[in-house]
Amino acid sequence: MNALPPDQSRPRDDDENQETQRLIFLHIPKTAGTTLKQALIDQYGKEGVFRIDGYRIPDSIQRFRELPNDRSRSLRVFYGHMPYGLHGVVPGPSTYISLLREPVDRLVSHYYYVIRTPESALHGETVSRGLSLKDYVERGPSAHLFNNGQTRLLGGCLDNDLAPATEDTLEAAKRNLTNFAMVGLTERFDESLLILKRMFGWQWPVYTREKVGPNRPRSEDISSDAAQAIREHNQLDVELYRFAAERFEQQIEQQGPGLRRELRTFRTLNSVNRTGTVFRGRSRSASRRQTTGRTSSRWWNRLPSRWNS
Repeated sequence: MNALPPDQSRPRDDDENQETQRLIFLHIPKTAGTTLKQALIDQYGKEGVFRIDGYRIPDSIQRFRELPNDRSRSLRVFYGHMPYGLHGVVPGPSTYISLLREPVDRLVSHYYYVIRTPESALHGETVSRGLSLKDYVERGPSAHLFNNGQTRLLGGCLDNDLAPATEDTLEAAKRNLTNFAMVGLTERFDESLLILKRMFGWQWPVYTREKVGPNRPRSEDISSDAAQAIREHNQLDVELYRFAAERFEQQIEQQGPGLRRELRTFRTLNSVNRTGTVFRGRSRSASRRQTTGRTSSRWWNRLPSRWNS
């Protein structure tokens, strides 16, 4: 696939309202992206989203280009494990969103996911070689791709998606982030979702966490040697996370004090949704039996107006 022409280096907004833009969710592995993906499906419906297969990016783009016009026009969201650059393929106004995660915690999650998942492409070699977390980071299969993986995707390009990250990639990632509508943080997932809700006119993005790793150690519980190895081999991601966290904090401040009130409401709704607590005479399970899978039919979107302020 050819590189993007110079005039397509930034997403096109064409002065359109953000609610009418197509969203490109650049899903970085092990950042709670699967949960965000499900939130996007809840908001736009399965027919409104299109997956880019990170292992077959050119094939996915070709499949999109071959869609019937009415199907292509109905798409509101594109998502997948892919580098920056899909805005050069998607016609019309578009904007990016993504999530970043503290690098040590992300690599711990990545390693234990590979260990417990035989379907992972990295599982066989990692297990057969008996690699510890420290070994995995230092000399594991595809270490040049998952180390500094956040920088690699945010600062990379579609026609060279396997290139390892460099200092130039980091600078490109920082430039690219300034074009994103929102880059949230896994550690502040609820606030990230609420910013998206406000930006794009969503209903309450009530969620259940997806792909949560069972019984993996917390990052603060791993050995100091392993943690140090992760930091040494992910220095670009450490700097990118610092940069993104500062920008996220500025975005939070711009939301004003109302976001804090919304956050309390949102966490109450999520607690009710997780526990199945009866709400105004209706249980979560009863509500789900009557839902069509679209956000508009879910019980939390029929709340009294006081819950929406």
